Amino acid sequence: MRNFFITIFILAALLMSSCSAGPGDNEQQNNRDSHPPTVHVKHAKHDSTYVTSGFYFLEESGQGVKMRKDHSDEDYNISEKPFVSVKNILSASAQKNVVEGREMYDVNIVLDNAGTKDFALGTGNPEHPYIAVVIANRLLYVVENTTQITTGKMQIMLVDYSEKEVNDMIDAIHHKR
Repeated sequence: MRNFFITIFILAALLMSSCSAGPGDNEQQNNRDSHPPTVHVKHAKHDSTYVTSGFYFLEESGQGVKMRKDHSDEDYNISEKPFVSVKNILSASAQKNVVEGREMYDVNIVLDNAGTKDFALGTGNPEHPYIAVVIANRLLYVVENTTQITTGKMQIMLVDYSEKEVNDMIDAIHHKR
């Protein structure tokens, strides 16, 4: 079922990308260096890393930040800096849906121009075969990076999340976390 929703996410992004113009050829500057780094937070018993919302490339084992995918026992190493960060998100909203009697949420995200260009440069890039989607320190998806997406509008489907969890994610995006 989860693969079905990942496929829908990718199809929605592809459909939206076919309706928008690609990045300008004369604007090749990538603003990866301006993205916020991950923040190391000291807790009582251990050190952990808060990973800000954004789109990340995967790293080799032992590199980057190790995260466990939500609702899974799969661990991934993601880059310390996103290739598109929460700072590039102009708006985010959630919509509740019921499919086959099951509640789920669509998180709708709109990127600014710089984020749209970085997303187009990062997607479909064979140097990075997978992309990780993180919202509010939660690794939601790791998807194959096989198609360039040139739109700055996307929809992320969330299954098995409560309304409070989804609202907390939207709040984190609005507060640039």
